[in-house]
Amino acid sequence: MSAPSTSLTPQGWAWLALSLGIAIIAWSTGNNLTYLILGAVLATWVLDGLWGWVNLRSLEARRELPPELFARSTERGAFLIKNTRRWIPSLGLTVHEEAHPFPTRAPPLAAGVTARIAARWRFEGRGPVELTSILIRTRFPFGLWERCRKISAPLEIVVFPAPRGHPSPPTIDPEGGDGAAVDRPGPTGDLTDLRNYRQGDAPRHIHWPTSARVGRPIVVQRSEPHPTRVIVVVRDLSGQAWETEISRACGEIVDAARRGHQIGLRLAERYFPPSQGASYRRSLLDHLARLPRRAP
Repeated sequence: MSAPSTSLTPQGWAWLALSLGIAIIAWSTGNNLTYLILGAVLATWVLDGLWGWVNLRSLEARRELPPELFARSTERGAFLIKNTRRWIPSLGLTVHEEAHPFPTRAPPLAAGVTARIAARWRFEGRGPVELTSILIRTRFPFGLWERCRKISAPLEIVVFPAPRGHPSPPTIDPEGGDGAAVDRPGPTGDLTDLRNYRQGDAPRHIHWPTSARVGRPIVVQRSEPHPTRVIVVVRDLSGQAWETEISRACGEIVDAARRGHQIGLRLAERYFPPSQGASYRRSLLDHLARLPRRAP
């Protein structure tokens, strides 16, 4: 944590001009009342400087980022700010990322309390991004000075490409239906068997005509259809067309995952076989995000 930087606010400059004016009047007239007013003005400077310095001491900060960050999209997360002092609260704080400023007002932070402050991040380009520091600012108590404390919090993140709509559907894997069906109770899939009711089966899965005939609850057993397998193909382009192609591929992956499909990815230099799951989808998006940029 670095020492806080300090700068005068517009109110501070106005107060400084007023202070100099009162000082000149007091020196030129020797009036005791004017000296009393000058003393109060100088006390305001001292109190603002001391209290503002204490207000930023003993603070800790860290980020709570969303699991997925997409380029050109405002993503929501949080800062966790902890006041490690035992007695003195921190007031009037504003928190933001050093390189991506979306200033967020923090609530009054009591001593020993950690506050979760909703925050936003926005990145214009894809790929790895280095986050360096969290800045905490305050003009407390009188707004004469703005103090800023920089808290080092280095972190590398990967920003996924901005997803774009695609004019044509992704390629359907011709081997998409070769997986083995899984038997399960339910209203979808092909009928494979009837069995006795077991504790936990949903009433809607009971086959009522058969149950009435045999005199006990009978549950329908059906096969679960194999999910569609799609292959997202990235064409070998250059320049801005390459970036557009990556964004299109990202949009196809996001859309196919939302539909419950198995997703594969085919590039000129590598092939990812179709699979499912949030971690696999993120690995595909991560690979797209890290692809080198190409000159026109």
